[in-house]
Amino acid sequence: MKAFEKKIRKVEPYVPGEQPQRKVIKLNTNENPYAPAPGVTKALEEMNTDRLRLYPDPTAAPLVNALADFYHVNPDQVFVGVGSDDVLSMCFLTFFNSEKPIFFPDITYSFYKVWADLYRIPYECQKLDENFKIIKEDYYKENGGKQRAYNYALDNAKGELFICLDSDDEYVSNALETILEYWKKVEKNAKIVGMGYLSTYPDGSIIGSAFPDNEMVETQFNIYNKYKVTGDKGLMFRTEVIKNYKFPVFDGEKFTTEALVYNRIAEKYKMLYINEKIEIKQYHEDGLTAKYNDLLLRNPKGNALYHNERNKHKMTFKEKIFNNAVYYKFCRVANYSFSKMFKESYSKLFFILSLPIGIYMDLKRK
Repeated sequence: MKAFEKKIRKVEPYVPGEQPQRKVIKLNTNENPYAPAPGVTKALEEMNTDRLRLYPDPTAAPLVNALADFYHVNPDQVFVGVGSDDVLSMCFLTFFNSEKPIFFPDITYSFYKVWADLYRIPYECQKLDENFKIIKEDYYKENGGKQRAYNYALDNAKGELFICLDSDDEYVSNALETILEYWKKVEKNAKIVGMGYLSTYPDGSIIGSAFPDNEMVETQFNIYNKYKVTGDKGLMFRTEVIKNYKFPVFDGEKFTTEALVYNRIAEKYKMLYINEKIEIKQYHEDGLTAKYNDLLLRNPKGNALYHNERNKHKMTFKEKIFNNAVYYKFCRVANYSFSKMFKESYSKLFFILSLPIGIYMDLKRK
């Protein structure tokens, strides 16, 4: 082999499937069984072919603006590509830029390998089972945790409003229209930082309880602690504000409750809460919610901080005792010294008063 040949990159090309000439519909290539709509045929017939000698608009502005208007987003939030492979190429370049490999099944769209090889992105192909289903355990690899992903999203968010929707959850069909309808009522009030709305199970039943009023302005802390609302709720924030409230990150930990951030926001801002079903949640047996207590114990530093900062908010005597006892327990799990616990406590009196209960909790977990 010649020297220059060693430096030539070898990329396995994408091989398209067979293109039969007889009248069949190929479902694996997104071929349309129907003829173009009459409007499309008419537009092609009336098109000025002289324009074909020119480059098209590189921004595809008419299409981008139409899509942005239809989905009620800003034009800079719409990405238009020349087919799915062009969009995939941009996704690979944008999101897969670390030294850690990406995973996809060994039987999947073969262009994934092409882009990964072309852009020198490490990847691993995981085998399917005998029924051609994904073996989910093969994809349980090291990651930075939800809070780091959340912070990354905040760093890159550019729209007016910020929403965090878990990958296995979804919105009802008219969710964005409903959110914007209510948001327009309060968007000029700088003291209102966002909105809260109801989450449901797939069958449509509300998770936990509804809000006391159909429309109410309150802090996130009071919603759960003063009005005793229960269950997960969907939330939306002003991007320019939520960017100032990132998750604290601790070495060796991958989870911190969102309530820590929301309570910090509650120290300065209120939210508009509406009794509208917006978000549909899926709870999986192996999801974060399923083994929540174990999850908290594996991430004690973030949760010790959460319970410590709760002392900044108004609570009953009993609630403060319990809260500080839990704070002590997580501090013990994190191997904090007693002097560190006491020094950093925001409520030293209740910390001392809660010690017997906190010690009992710590002994019980062992």
